[in-house]
Amino acid sequence: MARRLSVQRATFAALRHYVPSHFAGRIILFLPGKAWVHSGLNPLRWRSVGDHVEEHVGPDDCHTDVMLLEPYARIFARLFTNLCTTAGE
Repeated sequence: MARRLSVQRATFAALRHYVPSHFAGRIILFLPGKAWVHSGLNPLRWRSVGDHVEEHVGPDDCHTDVMLLEPYARIFARLFTNLCTTAGE
């Protein structure tokens, strides 16, 4: 658990300091839940880096620290698979 917490802290620190440049392709934001949209981390700032930005929000009870764990991992994997399938059509 200590190692996981360390990786999580490093990931969040990197996200807060990362300054993206413009990207012409498709950008898909996977947000854990509606509360994340209004967090102080400003996840919707990614809208400014592309012309084709989509947002997909997970279940309301999902939080950042559990987004990639079950049962939520299955939900986001299914969403990702569906988006990849429709992008190829």
